[in-house]
Amino acid sequence: MPNGITRSQPMTKEERACFKLWTQGLSPNTVSAYELDLKLFKKFVKKPMEEVEPRDIQLYQTQMNTAPNSRQRRMASLKSFFKCFTALGYIGKSPVRWSRSIKIRPNYAERYLEQEVVQQMINQEPNPRNQLILQTLYTCGLRVSELCNLCWGNLTVNRKTNIASLYVYGKGGKERVITLTSELSQALLTYRGKQSNDAPIFLGRFDKPLVRSQVMRIVRQAAHRVGVTVNVSPHWLRHAHATHALQNGAPLHVVQHTLGHENLQTTSGYLHVRPNESSSSFLNNTSTSERKPEP
Repeated sequence: MPNGITRSQPMTKEERACFKLWTQGLSPNTVSAYELDLKLFKKFVKKPMEEVEPRDIQLYQTQMNTAPNSRQRRMASLKSFFKCFTALGYIGKSPVRWSRSIKIRPNYAERYLEQEVVQQMINQEPNPRNQLILQTLYTCGLRVSELCNLCWGNLTVNRKTNIASLYVYGKGGKERVITLTSELSQALLTYRGKQSNDAPIFLGRFDKPLVRSQVMRIVRQAAHRVGVTVNVSPHWLRHAHATHALQNGAPLHVVQHTLGHENLQTTSGYLHVRPNESSSSFLNNTSTSERKPEP
């Protein structure tokens, strides 16, 4: 049972059948997230899903004391589950159909790291493995799950240029190829040694594959080391990659491919301004006090 979750109503036979069909083909991380969302709801509602009414959904939506993104994800999970539950004929209509959707405008500027700060995080990391983790996250714009799942077989090298490419499996099992910088290519090839293709690139404790919590701790400590007081997550480095690449003139569609975004509009969200930047600085404007009065 996930941490922080007390006993909830066990799944009925119908709920288990729906959950199995609903999560078929999804990644283990996604299945775990959906399972946690349902357990939280069942702990609150204390009744089988067949008996859930729209007012139960509304009450649950108002009592969620968590971040807007988490609330949005939980409601999306319930909506998707009840859609499947209805399609299987277990209920007539979904109780989520009347609930208001939570609209969130992502504010990437709140998670903005200057390029110099990111470089300091990488350069001042004393542990060679952790330094390479930070460098790979930032240079490739990876999700933390994508980093943890990397094996040496995902790395290929062009013999002519000695530049490596990384085959990454993202959301929905979609594959993308990321061409690495010469610096990161050399660092990874040096770090590899004689590891086989099946071996994970980054190992955690007791030579087991790296897990998300370890990467979270590595990134947070690296940020604190250079004076960043807020808790920085690995996803901040993904944001930093997109923002810095676009600010340095990278085409939007190239950044979209590197990040593995299905929708170009998602990538364009990183075209935000720096905290102290305004388009007024690009205007060739004469101040009012310097203008000559008209005759």
